[in-house]
Amino acid sequence: MERHRAVSYSILAGLLVFTLAPRADACSAILLQLAGRPMMARNYDWHIGNALVMMNQPGIAKRALSFDNAAEWVSEYGSVTVNQYGRELPCDGINESGLAIAILWLSESEYPATDERPSVNTAQWVQYQLDTAATVAEVIASDNKIRITPYGGAKVHYFVCDATGDCAVIEFLDGRMVAHRGQDLPQPQITNNTCELSRKHLVGFEGFGGEQQIPSDGASLSRFVRLAAAATEAPAEVDDAHLVALETIHKVRQPSTQWQIAYDLENKAMVFRTRENQAVRRIDLTDCEFGSDKPIQVLDIRTPVEGDVVSEFRNYTREANRRLIERSMAATDFTRNWPTSLVRLVIDYPDVACRPVSSRARVGR
Repeated sequence: MERHRAVSYSILAGLLVFTLAPRADACSAILLQLAGRPMMARNYDWHIGNALVMMNQPGIAKRALSFDNAAEWVSEYGSVTVNQYGRELPCDGINESGLAIAILWLSESEYPATDERPSVNTAQWVQYQLDTAATVAEVIASDNKIRITPYGGAKVHYFVCDATGDCAVIEFLDGRMVAHRGQDLPQPQITNNTCELSRKHLVGFEGFGGEQQIPSDGASLSRFVRLAAAATEAPAEVDDAHLVALETIHKVRQPSTQWQIAYDLENKAMVFRTRENQAVRRIDLTDCEFGSDKPIQVLDIRTPVEGDVVSEFRNYTREANRRLIERSMAATDFTRNWPTSLVRLVIDYPDVACRPVSSRARVGR
């Protein structure tokens, strides 16, 4: 039975991770210093906008959805993530230490060859980091412990920021991790080209050393330039840093932008709005009940509410996860005709790969 399950997961992973890293060519992310604290903002672009916002618990033992020496770990930190294709496979999120991560497409990505390190897939890399790391430095250091196995051709890079204002663009090029950080990241932002190419492109424009006018089209490099220009216009002293961060990232939104998120890294909070509902919703992680004896909770990202929404979360159920997965897969071309048995494995995955290992009931951190 266990061998059959392992083989089934091997087949599943090859299909699933391609789904979980959609070619979202218009995603954008940036770190701003507003009202004396770091604010990260991102646009998420894809052809569907349904998702569950998930409150993930610490003290949970996990095994990666990977057939190639699957990584195992125990979550140290609680987190809030946005999940479009199921629990444990987020698009982005923030943990209770103020570490936030966003996935963006990068066609040039080339991941490490198989070696002795245990592996995770490209989406679960985000959950692994939010579970185990508090800082950008710890995320970078994890390359010594785990590697990514990109089944199905998934190609992404990551925008990672922490509560101190440290920030990095993490790419996998020519089979190794490349972390752009500090002086190597003069504009703490990214779109859908490599960090190096984007930085070289920027210097040709007004305000950044060149004479070209700021472009207005939606191409990745043009959005990078426009986002850099928007960052110079954002006031450092503001009454509502969340709204300024959202309005800054809004300047590069595209017709495919499904949601916009701003992460208040120092205060461990996130605000978001969706394509259908522009009302701003807020989640303070210090108000979330975190502990291995506490239930995982979820909120439909399209719920018609506004303001503080922590009280709107409901206990996670397999049924809620099932509905999310089936709805997303039915709306995605390359998963629409998946065999029922494989869809069921995606639904069952958290139940067989995640279990509480300690009792740490607490509120916030």
